Amino acid sequence: MDLSYSSSARLTIGEPPPPVRLIRDFVNTAEPQLGTDQLVPLTAAERLERLGLVTPDARLAATDLPPLVGVREGLREVLRDALDVPSFVAVWGETTPSVLRLQRAMTS
Repeated sequence: MDLSYSSSARLTIGEPPPPVRLIRDFVNTAEPQLGTDQLVPLTAAERLERLGLVTPDARLAATDLPPLVGVREGLREVLRDALDVPSFVAVWGETTPSVLRLQRAMTS
């Protein structure tokens, strides 16, 4: 495997791979700066279907929403922490409060 670097190499930024797009789009079901949230009773099933997370006939109960929102907000915190280099090391090297909250949300 050749891991050499060429100074003439160009970085092109395009659409991220599907797993990254899924995480991005799931986290973006809420836009705090705009005050919008798509994981509410009227729109959650439709939005999750568009993301490929549920089948078209899926029905979500009101009790399904808090865990979904918890996972989304846990991912948002982990991603926000990862933007800071010291936090990035902590996220991937140790358990941080945001990782613990995400783990709790994913197991509830």
